[in-house]
Amino acid sequence: MNSDELKVNEVKYVDYCGRDIVLFRGTNKKVYALSAYCSHMGANLGIGGQVKYDQCIQCPFHGWIFDGETGSSVLTEKLNKKTVAHFEYSDLDRMVAEDGCYLKKSSDGESKLKKYVVKESNNSILIWFDSRDDYFDQTQYEPIDLHHSLDFRGESINYVNCHIQGRHCLLKYLNNNKAYFYLLKRNPREWS
Repeated sequence: MNSDELKVNEVKYVDYCGRDIVLFRGTNKKVYALSAYCSHMGANLGIGGQVKYDQCIQCPFHGWIFDGETGSSVLTEKLNKKTVAHFEYSDLDRMVAEDGCYLKKSSDGESKLKKYVVKESNNSILIWFDSRDDYFDQTQYEPIDLHHSLDFRGESINYVNCHIQGRHCLLKYLNNNKAYFYLLKRNPREWS
């Protein structure tokens, strides 16, 4: 997504890589990405959610507020974490009540949404996806800043006999940079 497609205080629901994500830009102008569904009752925060407290998003159903920096549910503008009781079914297979109740309290703790690492570079919003959760907080590289890092030093034309996956993503990312032009042509005789 391009940076200019997400304005301050704007909330968007996106579905990338099979994951439902809510993207929002806080009043501090920073972009945040969290799991789209509220941990309270499952409302989609990307549809009707509102930005609160500079970096938080409020659920449209019951008003729960989640911090974009941590994913934690918070109570006030001071970002005090909300403590909630967690329940589980006592016997889900047979649906039998224990002591007259189907649910039993399992623990107290915080309610949290999955947080994704977001970077803005070259007028693009980049979200870090990885199959291993331990990489979410430590990206392995910094994206190249095309405006300051690249100097034209010539060109190289090579024929690669394969199908290039994601060339449309490359086109959008490089945003009219001459270096990708030859990757988009399929037949080397078309090169000029």
